Amino acid sequence: MHAMKLNWIAIFVALSCLGPASAFAEGLAAPAAAARVDTLLAGELSDATPDKLLRASDDVLLRRTSLDLIGRPAPPKQVQAFAHDDSPKKHAIAVDKLLATPDYGDNWANYWRDVILARRTEPRAELVSGTLAGYLSDSFNTDVGWNVLAKEMIEATGSVRENGATALIMAHAGNAEEVAAEVSRIFLGVQIQCAQCHDHPTDRWKRQQFHELAAFFARVETRQRRDTDKRFDFIVIGRDRGPVYAPPTPNGKNRSLEHFMPDLADPKAQGTIVQPALFLTSQRLDTGKTDALRRNVLAEWSTAEKNPWFAKAFVNRTWSELVGWGFYEPIDDLGPDRECRAPNTLDFLAGQFVKHDYSVKWLYRTIMATAMYQRAPGVDGASRIATSQPSRLRSDQFYDSLIAALGGRDLYFDLTPRRGPAAALRGPRAIFAEEFGYDPSDPRDEQSGSIPQALMLMNAKAIQRSIDGATSQTALGKLLAADLSDQQRITQLYLRCLGRTPTEQELKTSEQHIASTGNRTEAYEDILWALVNSTEMTLRR
Repeated sequence: MHAMKLNWIAIFVALSCLGPASAFAEGLAAPAAAARVDTLLAGELSDATPDKLLRASDDVLLRRTSLDLIGRPAPPKQVQAFAHDDSPKKHAIAVDKLLATPDYGDNWANYWRDVILARRTEPRAELVSGTLAGYLSDSFNTDVGWNVLAKEMIEATGSVRENGATALIMAHAGNAEEVAAEVSRIFLGVQIQCAQCHDHPTDRWKRQQFHELAAFFARVETRQRRDTDKRFDFIVIGRDRGPVYAPPTPNGKNRSLEHFMPDLADPKAQGTIVQPALFLTSQRLDTGKTDALRRNVLAEWSTAEKNPWFAKAFVNRTWSELVGWGFYEPIDDLGPDRECRAPNTLDFLAGQFVKHDYSVKWLYRTIMATAMYQRAPGVDGASRIATSQPSRLRSDQFYDSLIAALGGRDLYFDLTPRRGPAAALRGPRAIFAEEFGYDPSDPRDEQSGSIPQALMLMNAKAIQRSIDGATSQTALGKLLAADLSDQQRITQLYLRCLGRTPTEQELKTSEQHIASTGNRTEAYEDILWALVNSTEMTLRR
């Protein structure tokens, strides 16, 4: 490997194409709900009519589907088998197979772990990260209804090391205002936190309503302890004994059994006691109730069918992740005062989600069967609706993609000089996430790459070791030792890295580089290095 690498990155990115596209095939076996979604969208969005929806090529569609469901691209053999399969049901079959793998639960557990913990106000909440991911993975793989998951997280108690459902409360150390704001944003899609100190500036929500929601969490708290193995731990508990009225502690935490709305004119005063109430439905609960009852009631009211925002919030977020745009944007800012891009389609899809017992797998199957999901990637000047817009891979998706491309082993990045010796104890995936992670709730145009990320990929010894073609210990070394032609080897590299075969121009350019370099091993290292550092490698199209 040598100084030509930077030039080769530019060459490969410039020569990469998006693949052929053909008219959407009506022969694909899709759920009846998916066909209805396509019909409704066509009636609400002029760019969503069938004549404007071009179907993605097989390799693009399979890579997209695999990344979306299990968090990594399909291996080369599956890409090639999918391309040669003439069955109109092959995509639906692929979706079902991916949904049946444990990796499906792991992938979406990572997504929701990041959603829940990205905006944590308690730094030590990182302690619950692994437990949360395990809890969510088991729940998604067994298709526990989203309403059940939400209830469990709102009502959770116990050790954060043992009960992953405690993560949302632990993320904010049981602070009533912070927990209430996140429950509303994550589960209801409404950012009522803007009404904490004043009436909401752009929505109908009042400051009183925010504090009435916070009143459901007036008695919950987290306590530090040592578990039976003497490990550092926290527990989430309900505190039902103590004074109804009590002055705030020095750190500002309210120690009373009820929630008080602060007096803006006199912040040191006790404030006004408020009754627990859900702002979306106007349902109210008397003061004096236990912590368990308060949170149980809120969980029931929030997830009830009569509150449509619960289903809409999840459908909107899922649709945005899979399709590339949300019915509401930002994806966690819904409400009666917000504009919905295709309200009839969202109402239908959310209603069907409820009828199917909030089955997350049902929702994925349905959305992935739509023409909108299967459309071709966008090109310059193309409609944002009629084409699929590229989005950055989450850190765990990109990490798994790198492992798949480079040979299936963890990548041990040497970041200890920057992160400190303790960083190495967290493992390579966690270290990688510190550089490439982002909040999945952020708008897509804020999820951009950075110069440190690019430098890390270009210079990381972990990657350089993995693309050493002179040893039989690497995937590239084994590929070079195999009895294959240059064209076959180049094709395998493209399949491993980008989930597609090279274009004729890319193949020609690669062969010319191999012929001109004078060192066959070094030439292949250059090609693999350029692919790993290409923009396409970091994107889901």
